[in-house]
Amino acid sequence: PLTAVLEGDADSAVVYSASTGEQRLARRHRVTVAFLTGDRAAIQAGLDGVDSVATEGAAYLADGMPLAVVSDPAGRAP
Repeated sequence: PLTAVLEGDADSAVVYSASTGEQRLARRHRVTVAFLTGDRAAIQAGLDGVDSVATEGAAYLADGMPLAVVSDPAGRAP
């Protein structure tokens, strides 16, 4: 979703994901945006190995910040 895309500049932007492991941390990813359509962004590069990204509150995250994951898009418990 477009709400996950931050700090856009031409075709470059930033998104955040949660690290795996015992302590969940915010991870910053520089991505290449292929195109925007409606409320969606098509990411061309920069998310290899990333299953999901922060779609709410992403603007308040910083790389390495501890996270509390409250929901999972697949409906699994964190």
